Amino acid sequence: MARRQRRAFLMRWNPRISSYTQERFDKDFPSGEACDDWSIWDYQKSHSGDLYFMAKVGSKVNGIVWGGYLNGRPYQLQDIATDQILPGRFIKLTYQFIQDIDKQRAFTSDELSEVLPNIDWDHGHSGVQLSIEDSEKLALYLGNMMLHMKEDKYITYDSYEEKHYVICDMITYLCPQLKERLLKEGKIADGYKPAKEITDIGVNYIENAVKENTCLEDILFLTNINGELILLSDED
Repeated sequence: MARRQRRAFLMRWNPRISSYTQERFDKDFPSGEACDDWSIWDYQKSHSGDLYFMAKVGSKVNGIVWGGYLNGRPYQLQDIATDQILPGRFIKLTYQFIQDIDKQRAFTSDELSEVLPNIDWDHGHSGVQLSIEDSEKLALYLGNMMLHMKEDKYITYDSYEEKHYVICDMITYLCPQLKERLLKEGKIADGYKPAKEITDIGVNYIENAVKENTCLEDILFLTNINGELILLSDED
C-alpha cells in the first residue's frame, strides 16, 4: 500500500466565542494539555497521525498556542443540553507543545504573517489543511524558533517527546524538500540505509552543536525511521 506525506492542519480557537474559554485554558495549561475535542473543516483529508497547529484568534495576542497530532477518525458530537447533533466534524487531539502566548509572545500572528503571508492567521475555519509547501515553511520556522527557546513555565513540551523530538518530528513529517536537499548533500547518519521513499527517512540534529546563532538546517542529518512510525495511505 502506497504511503503518503503527512499533512498539517491549521486549527483555530477564538476564546471569546468558543465553549473552550480562556479561563479553562488557564486552568488546563499547567498540565501541558488543553481541550482534546476540536472541529476540523477538511476532515475528509485528515488521517490519524497527521499534525496540527492551533492558532488563537480574536484576542489581543494571536498566534500558535499549541500543536501535536490528530488522533483517530473524525466524528460528530451531540449537544448534551439539546440532544442535537452538532454541525461539522470533530477530532481528538494529542499535545506535543503548548504555550501561554500572552506571556511567552512566541509564534504570534504578526510573526507568522511575515513567514507565510498567504495565510490569514486571524480569521477562517478551524481544521484547514495546509499545502505541503506551507507546512514545510511553518515547520522550519517553528523548529528554528524552538531550537533557541528555553523551556520555562510559559512553554512546555510533551514530557516523553521533549523539545528535541518535537522539532525532529515536525521536520521529519512535514519537510520533504528539505530532506531531498540533505540527501543530495550527503548529510546522513552513520549506518544509514537508503530508503525507497522520502517519507521513510527521519531527521535528527546534533544537540551539542546548537549555538546562539545556529540555523537548524545546518545541524540536521538524515536517519532511518522506525517503520511503525510511518503513516500509511488514507485507504488503511
